[in-house]
Amino acid sequence: SNEAKMLVGSATRFIAGRNVAQTVYWRTSADGGRLIKTAKTINFGPASSAPVNSAETANRIAKHEIPAKWTLLH
Repeated sequence: SNEAKMLVGSATRFIAGRNVAQTVYWRTSADGGRLIKTAKTINFGPASSAPVNSAETANRIAKHEIPAKWTLLH
C-alpha cells in the first residue's frame, strides 16, 4: 500500500531567486517496507512578499498558514 504512516524526517529549503520554499517529508509506508517522499511547495509571488525570517516562515509552513502545492515524489 502507498498509504503513508509514520513521519521519519523533513527538510525545508528556500530558493531565493524564485521566492519559493519547499519542504520535503519522508514517511514509512503502511506496511513499513519502504519510504514515501512528498514535497510541499510554496510560491511567495513578487520579491517584496518573500520571507524575511526563515525560521518564522518555516513555522508558518508547518502550521499550514501559508497555502502550498503538494507533490508525491517516488
